[in-house]
Amino acid sequence: MLSMVALIACNALLLGISLTDTLQFEVFAVLMALTILFIGSAWPNLRPLTLQPLGNVAGTASSFLGCVSMISVVILSGIIAQLCSGTTDLLHVFFVVFGLLGVVGMFIAKGRAVWSAGALEEQTQAT
Repeated sequence: MLSMVALIACNALLLGISLTDTLQFEVFAVLMALTILFIGSAWPNLRPLTLQPLGNVAGTASSFLGCVSMISVVILSGIIAQLCSGTTDLLHVFFVVFGLLGVVGMFIAKGRAVWSAGALEEQTQAT
């Protein structure tokens, strides 16, 4: 969850800088490297959480999730590529928008317990 919030903050900062037309390559490279780091730390941690309630059919569920996410990425990236204007502004907008959608999805799926420090402990004790 923290990496998703950091991803949103990093890209909001990049968007703010790029909209003022003062974005230098070094700043862009460092902040995009951080963005990739945050994506890389969020994805492997969130993927098993989606499969947690499907323990008895985890292989099938993993295949289905992989298929659905691949199809979704192809469709969404095609739409984003068609909207591209040659600047990085839309890239940062979509990172922020889809990051926010991801955080909202986590809130809907797990409730507000996502933010609490003992949420995982409470969840494991309940099962």
